[in-house]
Amino acid sequence: MNNNLDNLITETVNKNSKNIDRVNTKKIIEIINNEDKKVAFAVEKEKEKIAAAVDLITESIRNGGRLIYLGCIILKYRLILF
Repeated sequence: MNNNLDNLITETVNKNSKNIDRVNTKKIIEIINNEDKKVAFAVEKEKEKIAAAVDLITESIRNGGRLIYLGCIILKYRLILF
């Protein structure tokens, strides 16, 4: 099986949080908050596609179908708990 995860943007190092384990708590919160702000803009950009997907999934469920959601997180660095 050819695995090209390194080519996915989701599998790259985020330069904005690369050193999150080396800063104080206030800076950690700032870094996380700044990255979280990007989510709303990403959803805004893709809202038509997201709405279409939700409509298709809803219709499928109404007709007896199922939604099977799979997810995975791979940590390539230390997880810092605070």
